[in-house]
Amino acid sequence: MAADIPKGRIGGTPKPRVPVRPTKPAAVAEAPAGATRSGPSPKAAAKGPLPGPAATARPVVPKAAPPAAAPSKTAPAKPAPAAAASKASPQPDPTEALRDARGREAKRLFALGAALHRQGRIADAVRAYGRAIVFDPAFADAYANLGAAFRAQGKSEAAVASATRALTLAPDRANFHSNLGNALRDQGRLEEAAQALQQALRLAPEAPEILYNFGLVLRDMGRLDTALSCFDAVLKARPDHAECRYDRALALLQAGDLKRGFAEYEARWKLKRNPPRAFDRPRWNGQAMPGKTLLVHTEPGFGDAIQFARYIALAKQRSGATLLLESPAELARLMETLRAVDKIAIQGGPLPAFDAHIPIMSLPALMQTAATTIPATVPYLSAPEIRAVGLPNLATGAFKVGIAWAGAAARAEGHRSCPFVHFLELLRVPDVILYSLQTGKAAEDARAHAAEPLVFETGHLLADYADMATAILQLDLVVSVDSTCAHLAGALGKPVWTLLPDVPDWRWTARGKNTPWYPTMRLFRQKTRGDWSGVVAEVVAELGNIATKRPRSG
Repeated sequence: MAADIPKGRIGGTPKPRVPVRPTKPAAVAEAPAGATRSGPSPKAAAKGPLPGPAATARPVVPKAAPPAAAPSKTAPAKPAPAAAASKASPQPDPTEALRDARGREAKRLFALGAALHRQGRIADAVRAYGRAIVFDPAFADAYANLGAAFRAQGKSEAAVASATRALTLAPDRANFHSNLGNALRDQGRLEEAAQALQQALRLAPEAPEILYNFGLVLRDMGRLDTALSCFDAVLKARPDHAECRYDRALALLQAGDLKRGFAEYEARWKLKRNPPRAFDRPRWNGQAMPGKTLLVHTEPGFGDAIQFARYIALAKQRSGATLLLESPAELARLMETLRAVDKIAIQGGPLPAFDAHIPIMSLPALMQTAATTIPATVPYLSAPEIRAVGLPNLATGAFKVGIAWAGAAARAEGHRSCPFVHFLELLRVPDVILYSLQTGKAAEDARAHAAEPLVFETGHLLADYADMATAILQLDLVVSVDSTCAHLAGALGKPVWTLLPDVPDWRWTARGKNTPWYPTMRLFRQKTRGDWSGVVAEVVAELGNIATKRPRSG
């Protein structure tokens, strides 16, 4: 994640520091999100030293004023004669005294905001920074930290405005330029972000945090080789920079270097936001353990769990153990269809006894996965034998298309989601009937657009992803954004068209229409950030070519 550079003193160029998959603050100034938490390469960034990802800056806390001198123990001075009193110096200027008082109060409020910022009380920090600016409208560090706080709240427009104001007041502060670059990156203004970070590097060429932030922007621009060079330089200066090592892993995976990428992906356990789980049993290192029980536990992200469930059969084969899978409740019935699973435990509940464990997303590294050795046989998941979901045949000979237009809102990855109205364009193709597979709050979009007569809603029929699998198997095609629904359709071996933003997740790489992860999946990519109309137009054209030629589902 890009880090905002505030740390220690926001007032000067922070010492080189390396920052993560969330963006961090400025004086609380910012420096560099992974993962997301990539995309088409915008025009090349302005030439100049290679900047890097942003490091999270901690709020700047002004130094406390020195204590007042202790009173002298000598006898008090005698009062001056009246004549001398008449020659006393003039009274201090009240305007200047007021200005000094306002300045002191601004610094006090700024220090308070910085302390709140470090504690994660972002809304309170914003209020404190705002009040500091009221007392001193030229307080550049307050604007810088305010921008970092706005960025932490996801308010990118306010973050850009605050960072720009800070630079107006202090144009030679490298961390301020880095903070602006981070905020511009959040808005997808990658060329402008690269220019801001290059200027930051001109002012502070040895700052690892800035170089890290620049690497993040280059990765998003698709300039993976240069981004990796930035990350390598940062790690040479700061081998312990966990955020950079994690983002380097994502860049390697996006470049298709899966063997090195998955090995580096273990750096995720070094991130403060992602500590490893503590077990009283050892981690499995690939050894045979017949007669014993191996626990494979899933990690956040239903789509990740579905994608990497393919490795469970390999783990079972290599270990020779009883395979215990810990799964979220929403996926449990679906995961029971994996032939290699002997037992299922619900995440959050008690775990049966086991002898060794491994996180599911660590299996590819253990299996030395390369692009040519991905276990890609599908289907590897199926619907339960007892099927409780039956989709109605709304028209004889209809071409049934399931749609999902939004990913998981909890992951704050709105750039992956496509406005619902674009999917109505698929109805331009004769014989196409749309079935909504959308889950969560976004499922209400059809009703909000008065489109219930145009799209059959399945949400009330789906209790979990096993039910969704049953529904998908009754369709001819699934058209979805990058979502759990897309992964599920691919794992079931159903035709699925996945709509990707200009900067897609690492698993879809930077280009190409196909993916080695799912043989039945086709990728449709944005050519310009935010332009879903072009992507959907391509889908409609292709759908028109195949809808009348493919066999219908019953």
